[in-house]
Amino acid sequence: MEAIASISRPPPPYLPNVAKRARHDGSASGALGLPWTAPARASNAAARVSVHKPAGARPRPAPTLSEAEDRARRELPVWAGRTELLRELELNDSLIVMAETGSGKTTQIPQFLHEAGFSARGAIAITQPRRVAAITIATRVAREMGCALGTRVGYSVRFDDTTERGVTKLKYITDGMLVREAIADPLLLAYAAVLLDEVHERSVQTDLLCAIVKRAQAERRRALERARRGCGAGGGDGGGVAHGGGAGASPPSPPLKVVVMSATLEMATFSAFFGGAPCVHVRGRSHPVTCFYAAAPLDDYVEAAVTATLQVHCEEAGLRLDAGRDELPARAGDGADGDILVFLTGAEEIEAAAQLLNARARRLPAGCPKLLPCPMYAALSPAAQLRALEPAPRGVRKAILATTIAETSLTVPGVRYVIDSGLTKSRRFHAGKGVDTLQVVPISKAAARQRAGRAGRERAGKCFRLYTEHTFFNELEASAPAEIARANLAAVVLSLKALGVTDVTAFEFVQSPPRAALLAALEHLLVLGALDAKTGALTPTGSLMARMPLEPSYARALLAARAHDCVGPMLTLTAVMSVEGALFVRGGSGGAAGAGEVGARADGAAHDGGGGIAAAHSAADAARARFASQYGDVLTRVHAMGAAHAAGYNADWCRAHGLSKRTLASAERVRRQLCGLWARLVGPLAGAEREAAVLSEDERRGVRRALTAGFFARAAVRQPNGRYVALASREEVAVHPSSVLFSRKAPCVLFQELVLTTKRYIRELTVIDEAWLAELAPDFFDDDERA
Repeated sequence: MEAIASISRPPPPYLPNVAKRARHDGSASGALGLPWTAPARASNAAARVSVHKPAGARPRPAPTLSEAEDRARRELPVWAGRTELLRELELNDSLIVMAETGSGKTTQIPQFLHEAGFSARGAIAITQPRRVAAITIATRVAREMGCALGTRVGYSVRFDDTTERGVTKLKYITDGMLVREAIADPLLLAYAAVLLDEVHERSVQTDLLCAIVKRAQAERRRALERARRGCGAGGGDGGGVAHGGGAGASPPSPPLKVVVMSATLEMATFSAFFGGAPCVHVRGRSHPVTCFYAAAPLDDYVEAAVTATLQVHCEEAGLRLDAGRDELPARAGDGADGDILVFLTGAEEIEAAAQLLNARARRLPAGCPKLLPCPMYAALSPAAQLRALEPAPRGVRKAILATTIAETSLTVPGVRYVIDSGLTKSRRFHAGKGVDTLQVVPISKAAARQRAGRAGRERAGKCFRLYTEHTFFNELEASAPAEIARANLAAVVLSLKALGVTDVTAFEFVQSPPRAALLAALEHLLVLGALDAKTGALTPTGSLMARMPLEPSYARALLAARAHDCVGPMLTLTAVMSVEGALFVRGGSGGAAGAGEVGARADGAAHDGGGGIAAAHSAADAARARFASQYGDVLTRVHAMGAAHAAGYNADWCRAHGLSKRTLASAERVRRQLCGLWARLVGPLAGAEREAAVLSEDERRGVRRALTAGFFARAAVRQPNGRYVALASREEVAVHPSSVLFSRKAPCVLFQELVLTTKRYIRELTVIDEAWLAELAPDFFDDDERA
């Protein structure tokens, strides 16, 4: 039953009255006006608990909670089930918890276990699909426990770890990082309990981690049974997994407690997977939410989201403008009661929307409350992420521009209004063609309900859906399929091989992936040199790749840089390509909000968005042109980062050159982490830790050859008719208009992304010599396969 209330009444007219334009229904409206419809479907669920048995940085002190905050914490719905949760976990090694968003499951259940003494046996790991959630939640829990972040509470995410073994009791960790820990410690001996959070998202890493944790739990249980029988803790299970520290004369570790947590979980699936584990259902607190729908389909979702945000900001502040007048009527209050949460598809769209909001908010009538755009996506610095969660100053309304991170992983306080684009970015792997595609697709009904529910966590709220009511009820799927059914599995197979799994096709997943995808992953890893052709085991190169927190192709390219004497430039390249967010922005933005680099229409076509987005694109293109490399977009980014490094990442310099200081800062942090990782895994850098302002011609050639060693499967060759064909899929592709190579037809290029819109666009290009393909990937290409 939906915890979403809808009231059958039309909304009031929308404001303000800036230059007139036609509404979608043909009537006149303000330039910011959008027509909405409100359906009549209402419900409101009360909080209750039910149980049934189915078949890196120096830690800084965190301030303690105030008395009111501590009281609010103890009033969270999950506290009503505290005793039951702990009793079930004492009786069972596995427990399934379905706790609705806002119930407090992610922050409170780990503390319940810690206070009950579970952490005396080892640390408690709490997994998160996203780094933003791991960082912000760990920060919050450290504050609740009155300790410095990095002591009893810490986080571990890619390129950033604040935990200390033996000291940290509650460890918030991304799924991928725990998978890598399991490669070195298959039995997860450092942990007494693992809490698998947000499992309903069914990401590839989450599904893989469920299987890894289940195997570790089973082997630790068998070790205890052998010890009780006096047989010791050694031996294997015949399942082809290396056991590491589980053998020998040392006493066996205690049972591994596993808690599977979700906001919208089909409990039966995971209960069955974990051997009939009992299920606990905790209902969250929710208030009525009125849902409005667009009266007609909207073409440009970023422009529509910006328009709707300003519209809601003015209307909900109680503003009324007479036609043709700019005076504000008298009104009570500060006019900024409740923040706006806007769901967009990615960092680039978020940055574009933030820039447009900043520009247009300055044109609102005098006396209008201030609007503060706050981006929220994975690549932001921890400080920037936390700013989005802090209360707005009095008289200021925040507009939090977020990806799916804000659907369930994080509860953003103060939100009363939600604007839902109805879209998300999805990456799909086509095993038969050997290519990944990135596409903007509609969300599911389940995701739409989660988004709307964010407006009702603290009080009654409103959700404005930028799609029609017909679309919601008749076109959206009930739920999104598990990512493992549509993803490139090369990283998964590499991890399984590192864990000692001999037959990955027989491995027990929560949901078996397509066999064709597994075989394609094996073939790709073989050509990358990660697997031995005779035994199928990891090669020394594959072992190093498995220990790097990178996509296999990037890991292989980085290792290949050794042979081409360009490790330093490749570290820079890998860092700048690993961060999310626009690098090239409109001059004068200071990097606080950059222009997007991808069209924001649902079909990806260019558009003017009333002049705003097209102007942002043009400015970003101009910034990119300053650093353009004849060898393509990837080296253009490397040039830009090198120049910024030489300028000390000075904010004024970045602004003058159209570069996002925020994105550069993220890339610099990643590069430092990669340098440390390289030193630990491979050896001394011999000066490669230095970031060169300008690459030599030999370094540029070396980088392009190293990229070819990792990304040969993403090669495209120009045909006699001037068009490109992707060699792996034999399909025609087009250079994206944002590329520095758009007007230059290089004979052969590598691409980092294949984006499906009205065309098959290839993005982030690198010019290579076609002959390198057969030289560096002879098992993938031969003379007959090359165009």
